[in-house]
Amino acid sequence: MSYIITSAKITGNPDKGGWAQAYQFTPADPEKLTSRGQFFAVISTGTKEEGIDAVSAGRELLSRVHEEYFGRGEGSAFSTLSSSVEKVIEEFSSWEDVEIGCIIYLTDIVYIVVGGGAKVYLLRNDILTPLIQSENGKCLAASGHPHDSDLFIIGSSSFFTSFSAGVIKGSAIGKDPNYAVESLAPTLHALPAAGKVGALFLSFAQGPEVNERIAKIENKIQKVPIPRSSTRGELPPQNENVGTGFIKSLLKRVKETRVYVQADAGFDRESNPKRRISLGLGAALLVLLVVSIVFGIREKKQKDIKENYVETLASASHNLSEADELYSLNPERSRELLIEARQKVLGLSSEGVQDSTLDELKKKIEENEKKILGEFRVEAESFVELALLSDGFEADEVVMSQEVAYVVDKDSRKIIRVGVGNKRSEVIVGPHVIDKIDNIAVYSDRVFVVNSEGVFEIEEGRVDTKIDPEWMGSVLAYSYAANFYILDKGASTIYRYTSTETGFGSKKDWFNEGVTFDVSEARAWVIDGAIWLVTEKGQILKFSLGLPRPFSLTGVFPVVGKSLAIYTDDQLENLYILDNENERVVVVTKDGEYKAQYISSDIRESKGLVVSEKEKKIILLNSDKLLSIELEHL
Repeated sequence: MSYIITSAKITGNPDKGGWAQAYQFTPADPEKLTSRGQFFAVISTGTKEEGIDAVSAGRELLSRVHEEYFGRGEGSAFSTLSSSVEKVIEEFSSWEDVEIGCIIYLTDIVYIVVGGGAKVYLLRNDILTPLIQSENGKCLAASGHPHDSDLFIIGSSSFFTSFSAGVIKGSAIGKDPNYAVESLAPTLHALPAAGKVGALFLSFAQGPEVNERIAKIENKIQKVPIPRSSTRGELPPQNENVGTGFIKSLLKRVKETRVYVQADAGFDRESNPKRRISLGLGAALLVLLVVSIVFGIREKKQKDIKENYVETLASASHNLSEADELYSLNPERSRELLIEARQKVLGLSSEGVQDSTLDELKKKIEENEKKILGEFRVEAESFVELALLSDGFEADEVVMSQEVAYVVDKDSRKIIRVGVGNKRSEVIVGPHVIDKIDNIAVYSDRVFVVNSEGVFEIEEGRVDTKIDPEWMGSVLAYSYAANFYILDKGASTIYRYTSTETGFGSKKDWFNEGVTFDVSEARAWVIDGAIWLVTEKGQILKFSLGLPRPFSLTGVFPVVGKSLAIYTDDQLENLYILDNENERVVVVTKDGEYKAQYISSDIRESKGLVVSEKEKKIILLNSDKLLSIELEHL
């Protein structure tokens, strides 16, 4: 769909506070117009280089943006615009508060890039919405299809602080952009410091060719004249299609036949050769008309169906292309666009749409899932059959130290040791060694068992008491850097026992003095220097140096469900989250930024996990076996 753009600009007079300029450019060269489109920009800054007046400075900035965008022959319009704005803002970083906002209109798509604080608002259906808002030193990009009567407003941050959303909406709603600018101008020029205020109003309206297309569609169904027969009967008009074209040519060859009946009683009308020919032609015409109607209805139905989904296909294709272009510039936005494209394509597939373009989009999305989404659909492989090592073994927990996993069956009081690199497996603790196992902890090759009677170290079948029970209720245990940690749910605190030559010293509160935090709902934990907890509600908490630390996940889609377990250690770069509800393991950095996810139906039944980035394996704990998934994102 093609649009006519009406624009109007408003800027304050340069003053000590700075200046702003609005600019638009339509290439005269048809080839340049086709590849780069119509260009609109607003630029402002709080200062200028010494010795250069404000107008010249503005021209210099605009000239650089124009040169960078239109001067390059290679690259898509969107990626070129993004890199051009970023480059110019970096070049003029010594100036104060440089803001650049640009809109390109090309092939019925609006491309937007803002940086340094510039913003773009959209007035659609009488609703004013902040479309994209940048911050100092940062650039953001977006794109999409405009609608008829849309009004885009590119402005400096000072413009949107000088005029409230209500004032802007009131001046523009249902009006020409020039009228909106004229209504705002008196207020602008009355402001004491308005040098940095600048904006461009861009109104989109359907071009004349749109009406021509609508007229063609409305006139596509035409009536076909059918001559009357000698009996003066008349068939209703039908839609013209492939069949009716043939009927028209046939009718031209057939002349109206008049039949005269004589009074001779012996005359037999049916034996008249001309009469038989007329009847035959009439029957043939009737058959052709019926066939024409059937094919016409079928063709119209297929066309209506295609018209309904072709716009969705085009939108999905655009999202996919934009996701690929943005991947290196804005990975998070790239993932959002690819997810949107995938949802549209899957929606059409579920509706039974059959189209070669849809099939191609499916393939492209599958190819980009790993690259852009970091999404790996895998089948977990059998790693170790625990039940074969010990009859009836039902695993409850898995921990790991130095590339060796330890699996415990609390009811049967058995512990199995498994080498991650070589799969070497053996039962190292049996029911005859200890009476009860509530938790286990491992450091290096030292294995500790925790129950209500204390902490015990198990070595070659011997049990040595290491820590007396000094806690109020159920606990979690962990050994890190030779020290021992107890999370006491009853007291809602964490104790640290420092390693000594003979065992461990007395308990000390790990939290700093005066710091309290509710850890009574902790379900599982790991320590890599920081302490990571998973609560009963699936919330992930981080603590460091005796204090709670802010932690949240960003860029993860869909949102993590009720996570069952997490894993990391001081040798791993990432944090691994077991998300049973969504049948996946999510990988994030230790700052919470999304990296990848591994999706498998086998994950739904998993109880825990450990990870070796050295061996590139995720080890999943199921009741009677260990499963493995190869790491592909590293």
